[in-house]
Formats: sequence, structure tokens, C-alpha cells
Amino acid sequence: MTSTNDQDTDAIAQLLLDLAQRDRRARLLALMPVIHDLCGRGVRQQVLASTLTDAGIPITAVALRKSLSRWRRRSAASAGSHAAVSHQPSPPTTQVSAPPTARPDTGSAAITSKADLKRLRDLSDHIDLNELAELGRKK
Repeated sequence: MTSTNDQDTDAIAQLLLDLAQRDRRARLLALMPVIHDLCGRGVRQQVLASTLTDAGIPITAVALRKSLSRWRRRSAASAGSHAAVSHQPSPPTTQVSAPPTARPDTGSAAITSKADLKRLRDLSDHIDLNELAELGRKK
């Protein structure tokens, strides 16, 4: 009787694994890292959408854009939660050298994104708003 249950379990497991191959959403999620990389290399989303449609995953460019945006948000959130859970200091990043007038703990010569502001906040005990304004003007 045990072998029958094992066979049933194996058959059910195989059915579930087959879903990942047939389900459009699962296939699209599996391809998101590749799609993200190609978008970063300059491939237009319209071209990607038509290629996916030709390959059997029907999707419009608008739906692809929204799916990619959601996937990026989830990836960033999961990366952030993994960093918070590990309680380990993040590895040093390559930073642009600071100008001579800037404090060395600012970590960046210019502020070009929200990530730069966050890095500045995380690296500094005290943030000099005048210095921050000066860094913003150097943009």
C-alpha cells in the first residue's frame, strides 16, 4: 500500500510541476530576470512582447511593462528583507571619491537618485543639510 501512495504522490508532484510549464504566469515569472536584463540592454518592451507572444506566451507591451514593474518591486522588497534579516553589514560598494570640500563620510560626490540619499543617510550619523544642498547642486 505504501508504494501506491508513493506513486500517487509522484504523479501529483509531476502534475504540479507540469503546471509551471503550461501556466502563462509561471512561465512569464521564470523569464522575468532575462526580460529585465534585456530591457537594461536597450531592447524595447514591444519587441519583447511580440517575441513572447510568438513563443506561446501571449502578452501586450503594456501588460509586460506592468508585470516587469511589479516583478522589480517584489525583487527589491525581497532583497531588502533578506538584508534586514541577515543582520550582516553590507559589502563595501564602489563609490565616487568625494570632492575636497565634502565630508569623507558622505560616500558620494553627487546625489543623482533616491538611492544616493538613502546611502548618505545610512552612512552618516549627522546630515548637514547645507552640504546636502551643495551636493544636489553639483548634479
